[in-house]
Amino acid sequence: MAHRSYHSSQSTKTPQTCCLNFVDALTSTASFATYVNPDPGGKRETPGMHEDYWYPLYEECEGRNIPIIVHASNVLDRRLRNIPQNYQMAFYVEQFFATQLLGHGDVFDRFPNIKFIICHCGGALDRFVQGDPHLPSRDTTKNLFFDTNAPEVNYLTAAIRQKGVDQMCFGVEAPGSSRHPRPENGVPGDDLVPVIAAFDWLSEEEKIKIFHHNPAKSHSSARTGLRRTQPRCQLRQRGCALFQCLCSSVSVPVSLSQRRDESPVKARRLNRLSVRLALALSKTRPTGSSEKIACL
Repeated sequence: MAHRSYHSSQSTKTPQTCCLNFVDALTSTASFATYVNPDPGGKRETPGMHEDYWYPLYEECEGRNIPIIVHASNVLDRRLRNIPQNYQMAFYVEQFFATQLLGHGDVFDRFPNIKFIICHCGGALDRFVQGDPHLPSRDTTKNLFFDTNAPEVNYLTAAIRQKGVDQMCFGVEAPGSSRHPRPENGVPGDDLVPVIAAFDWLSEEEKIKIFHHNPAKSHSSARTGLRRTQPRCQLRQRGCALFQCLCSSVSVPVSLSQRRDESPVKARRLNRLSVRLALALSKTRPTGSSEKIACL
């Protein structure tokens, strides 16, 4: 049975109703993450993610050790009508809002074991120095994670350095809205495995953290639910398109930049991108190990 994230349409449902659907889904599928849109109506009328409106969902997720993947969708602001693909504006705003609201609120006091993964590096970067009162003062390293789905190299570099390696999880949409080819080599923008592997300012251990340790930590419930009878890679063809590598153990550092396949990967060849990542990480396991690599 495929392991997957669960998404329930929120546009016409209360959190209590979504929780009922959520629990039903958990009993009939092998889901180990849930996908939440912080503003499903696109009108900024939904309560902030720090408010008690969301507590029924948080209670279920914490109790069942299910991480919450935060990803916005549409935006109905009439001022943005002339911007192509203007739904992307919600990714910047709503995901950054979620990061700030959770960091400044008391959700992590009420639900100390809950985990969130904010997509697209958290939506935006902070512009204040550390310690500035504009920034959350609490430690969020155990509760808040960010995916790496930002194909622009300078932005991704800044995000990893600002958020910190320990809170970054490999994630990419493939194919997705960031598949535009890079002008320097024609490789799709969402082919981020070789990009991160080539960051010479990251150590090999830090790269393994991003590709494996942090996703495994943020999706800890998944590791206990995976069968380990035969090594294979499960690929989610559709859905939230957040691909987190979850191996049981990585004991030998490996130079990912030396493992990558140099041939171009076309935007819609999802299997090649995922299998390359799986193969790169599988080479870090001890010989004869039968742990399974799973990609959400």
